[in-house]
Amino acid sequence: MTSPDSPNPTNTPDNSRWLRWVIPATLAFGVFYLISYFATPLGLAPQLDAKENLAIAEQIALGDLPGEPMYRAMFYPWVLSLFMRIGVAMEWMPVVASLLGFLCHLAATVFAALLAARLWRSETAGLIAGLLYGINPVAVYFAVIPFDITLAIALFLGALWTFTAVSHPARAALAGGSLLALAVLARPHFLTLAVVAPVLFWGMRGEWKPLRPAAFAAWIPCVAALLLFGTINRSLSDEFRVLPWQGAYNLYAANKSGADGRFHVQSVFLTEIDPHENPTRLESELLYAQETGREPPFSVDEMNDHWRAATVRSVREDFSGWLALKLRKTYYLLNNWEQYNNLTYAYHERENLLLRINPIGWGLLLMGAAAGGFIALIRRDKRFLGLLIAGIVYAGGVGLFIVSARFRLPLAPLLCIFAAGTVYALPAIFRSGNTRRIAAFVAVLVLTGAVAFSRFLDVADTSTFVQDESLIANAAAELGHDAQACRYATRVLERRPDRPDALRILLVSYLNLRLVDDPAWEEFGDWDAHRDRLEKVPVNDAVMRFVAGCYRWRLGETEEAVRLWQEAAADESGSAQAILVLAGIDTTRSPDAVHPVIREQLERVIGTDP
Repeated sequence: MTSPDSPNPTNTPDNSRWLRWVIPATLAFGVFYLISYFATPLGLAPQLDAKENLAIAEQIALGDLPGEPMYRAMFYPWVLSLFMRIGVAMEWMPVVASLLGFLCHLAATVFAALLAARLWRSETAGLIAGLLYGINPVAVYFAVIPFDITLAIALFLGALWTFTAVSHPARAALAGGSLLALAVLARPHFLTLAVVAPVLFWGMRGEWKPLRPAAFAAWIPCVAALLLFGTINRSLSDEFRVLPWQGAYNLYAANKSGADGRFHVQSVFLTEIDPHENPTRLESELLYAQETGREPPFSVDEMNDHWRAATVRSVREDFSGWLALKLRKTYYLLNNWEQYNNLTYAYHERENLLLRINPIGWGLLLMGAAAGGFIALIRRDKRFLGLLIAGIVYAGGVGLFIVSARFRLPLAPLLCIFAAGTVYALPAIFRSGNTRRIAAFVAVLVLTGAVAFSRFLDVADTSTFVQDESLIANAAAELGHDAQACRYATRVLERRPDRPDALRILLVSYLNLRLVDDPAWEEFGDWDAHRDRLEKVPVNDAVMRFVAGCYRWRLGETEEAVRLWQEAAADESGSAQAILVLAGIDTTRSPDAVHPVIREQLERVIGTDP
């Protein structure tokens, strides 16, 4: 093992045998977690952003993207579409996406380990960093969900490693810049790093000299990537845009007066969203229409100008409140609690044994990084300057928006690399006999621990658990796991009795159990037990009219049931025809002639004795 003080960078153990421990440990933890993940509804029926990514990938594979500017980053869906192009069916794509995400996590783990070994010049440091990130429960948890963040992290860490490992400066800058450019295309949060790419290159190489011309070569692929995105946008919509256009409203929502700072709070409740639709986009368009009186189709430029102006106006009108929001965001960013983003990690940690028993978390990594950073600081070790620049710049970019668990995740491998230095920090500090240095070291750890593990400002908010249960209920319903859907929908309604999506899921899934006479229905009571819920649920589409009619029939309200079925049969939508055909109702008849058909079929599937 080389000494951490060795001045010779060629002694870096980049090809060391310690990877034999890191890779198998990561694979073992990941495989066991994947098995447990695929046993959950969300593992086979992703929701929200994950579902949207798969839907966009299908559009790309079919050449069916809408003729409009791209709302979100497309590199990750494009990668997923490659599997569809070679024949992978859509129903298998959640599994493929999870496996791809885990492979990206494995690549990110190797890069983190190699960076730690090179920067600390130690095999032990590489082993520690690799294990800390490889079996990090939060990183693995996000890796197997069809999100773009893990792919972006792997590209980002690959860029940092290339900057420092490739000997030829210009080649290092071009290759590293290319990987960083792909990270931006996958996750626009990395744009702030692309802006400072030459400085990042300089810092990763530890050169305390003015920027060499070679460093600016890192900008070339970054600019090329943005131009490519703009060209694709132009081909789709005749509008040249180098970035997705979702940022303007997201910036406003994250900085307006009353913004939460931890996660986006939907101000418009939406149900029945198409997989291709983004709820935040729909919200932004609805609010834009309300505030301006305009009607769709909207001009993207005008809408984004509106939200940018609203952001500036909100900050100016309450500047002190905005500063307080920034301080809260900093606290949330550094705290151990993983903030909600589509899903709440704490909820799924409680539900999964592997996550629950794994002690590695943000707070411990932050304290370890503080210890490693302290030793690097007192040694004035310029090798860590690049990591420090990357962490500060990326954190600053995240702080402009929301500091959710998924968005701050790219900082975790940087913490692991710094934390790998604890193998030197603890013995070196306490052997020094320097009382003031020891006191400063302890104070840093105590302060870091206090920030990470304290519970101020409602940082550990569990109110988002209801969203997790709602998504699980919806995923179970999509898979036809009706008993499970009823259980999770019931949990949601225990927290929020009037939540319309949960009411719908429960009523539909309970009806399915009754139609096939699954004995699990007894767990949820008889027909009359759902009367109050039937009164609360919106009956505004063919499916719910059919379902409500079945309940009314069994509750003795036969005339109302027939009226609802006739309305459902008259609906010309594909979903209405499908549900009525499944119920055995002849949809080719006119509404006036439906009654006897309905009665005949319900004698078989529901029963004529209310």
